[in-house]
Amino acid sequence: MHHRPTITDLIWAAAPTVLYLPAGAFAPLGLQAHGGLMPKLRRSDGRPEYRSIDDIIKDALDSDDLRRLPGWGRPINLDEYFSSGPDQRVAHRLLKDNRVLPQSLQDRKDAEDLRLEADTLWEKALTDSKRVRGAIERYACALAALFADQAAAEAVLAPTPWPDWAPTPCALAPPTPNQAQAVGQTLGPLVTRYNRRVELAVSHRLHLLQRANECIDRLNRQVVFSRDLPAGLQLQRLRLENEQSRLRQALPRLAELPLDLCDRLRAYTRGTRPSLWRRLHRG
Repeated sequence: MHHRPTITDLIWAAAPTVLYLPAGAFAPLGLQAHGGLMPKLRRSDGRPEYRSIDDIIKDALDSDDLRRLPGWGRPINLDEYFSSGPDQRVAHRLLKDNRVLPQSLQDRKDAEDLRLEADTLWEKALTDSKRVRGAIERYACALAALFADQAAAEAVLAPTPWPDWAPTPCALAPPTPNQAQAVGQTLGPLVTRYNRRVELAVSHRLHLLQRANECIDRLNRQVVFSRDLPAGLQLQRLRLENEQSRLRQALPRLAELPLDLCDRLRAYTRGTRPSLWRRLHRG
């Protein structure tokens, strides 16, 4: 005696095909645990009323929930699946089910992620350095305003030459001790901090790009010695020597000032602008 197959029997008969449906394909049906049953309604006493999978699928077909699934009504394209051998298909399926990429794809992904991280951090370093450089330029103008000419400035900074990032000295009036002290206490540490940030940004970017090149080398070797990996999967290495030169041009180091700049400026202002007592004593 033959019984009429139910929808559950049809699903289990098509299990090999169902296994390759996207994750969550039966989410609209509300399938959960409880031995193929799920609580949908409640009885008058408040206890859940469990329903069979047949009833759940029938309700889903009646409410067109299945028709809203992606790929409904279109045949499944299995050409890519059968393009590799059975052993590779099993291995790829295990990797995919466990969300693990093949080594070649993982190396390519790591290289692209490292490049993106290096670009993001470099853009942030450019923004921060531009802000610090603006403060340096303001204090550099104040430093230049302390000296009557460049000869006087170089005599104070000797043996350190006058920095090329500062404007030419051209003071219109003798500086006050407060002006000299403010410039001396701020400008030197500001330039040192700027140079430290530049070195950290350059070294960090080169380190990330070096790691990306290591991933690219592993990827390219796998593609060369593999019969299944396409040649378009390869990536081109970055020439770190050229990259370092480009980085140095984008963020050049600034010539640093003497560590005792504040004391030198204080002594200079005393000589160019004597105190009231000294002026009275001379008079």
